Amino acid sequence: MPSSREIVVNTALSGDELRQILLADFPRLLAAEGMLRSNAAFGRVSYTIALRLELDNPFFPESTTRITSLPVDPKQAEADPTLKALERPPLASPSPDAGSGGTVARRKIDSPNAERLRMGLPVPVLVDQQDGTRSQQYVQYPAPPDSDDTGLSIVDESKARDLGWNIIDASKDQR
Repeated sequence: MPSSREIVVNTALSGDELRQILLADFPRLLAAEGMLRSNAAFGRVSYTIALRLELDNPFFPESTTRITSLPVDPKQAEADPTLKALERPPLASPSPDAGSGGTVARRKIDSPNAERLRMGLPVPVLVDQQDGTRSQQYVQYPAPPDSDDTGLSIVDESKARDLGWNIIDASKDQR
């Protein structure tokens, strides 16, 4: 609890803080993808991993970054035949039974400080010093008791992908 000489400000998340939040969400996204199990095998596969940030900034409302699977060097594939399965999306000449999967994780962050508390990150606090100046310090509050994380939604969009919808570039209205 802050003292009367401290002001807890709800400053914007830094890039490092947001990166920690994303890194914590990514394993949950992978765990939700049903095809990534030990009993699954892939003769040919391509993939795209995309990160789309929707920003509350009129000059830069959205940022999207993608990486795709890359075909391997033929010498590498000769040395390790399992690498031949990787292709650049989309698969070239897919079989008639080919399908595509899509799992999307979405998180809406309304309060930077609430997210800092949930993640166990320090919270910025303005402290009035005895000489009348203010300094920003970081306070590590106790982590909240474990509870259901209702801010993260994981959606299987495989059916949408099979219908040809592009979930990565879909407009906000189609969610």
